[in-house]
Amino acid sequence: MIPTQQEIEDYVMPTIHVGSPVLWYPTGLKNSRPPIVVFVNRAFHRTVNISKIRGGGETAVRHVSDPKLQLNSEQRQSGAWDFTEERLQYEAERRDILDRLVTLESKVPKDSAKKAGTETRRYQELRRLAVSAGIPVSGNPPKEWLIAELDKLDPETTLKE
Repeated sequence: MIPTQQEIEDYVMPTIHVGSPVLWYPTGLKNSRPPIVVFVNRAFHRTVNISKIRGGGETAVRHVSDPKLQLNSEQRQSGAWDFTEERLQYEAERRDILDRLVTLESKVPKDSAKKAGTETRRYQELRRLAVSAGIPVSGNPPKEWLIAELDKLDPETTLKE
């Protein structure tokens, strides 16, 4: 199927970073020959340059999803690249984790962040009270220890939960 001019113009190559291992299809067709693992050494808007493990490389290599590869063999002259199976699996797992995180965040009550701030303020207040009451406080002792020490002095001074 020959792509339309609009499909060609609208195409955006997937994001790839320099140094990433990718699969390279020398003929530009996924089903023609087994791929070779290569590394991206330059990434452009629509193509990448690759380095082969045993030396050499190719320039202007298009992604297998680029509609220009369907036009003619000249467009496939440098071959085509695709992500490794490992990268595809990693991205699928990443998307799953992010989806789960969004779900979890939507279930957390909005005021839970305020409660965490209150706990910190309570601890800081207990520590301040202990210091002002003359209790020797070094570092950040456990909250329970601060409460117990303040209770020894004056039970009304503590801020129990």
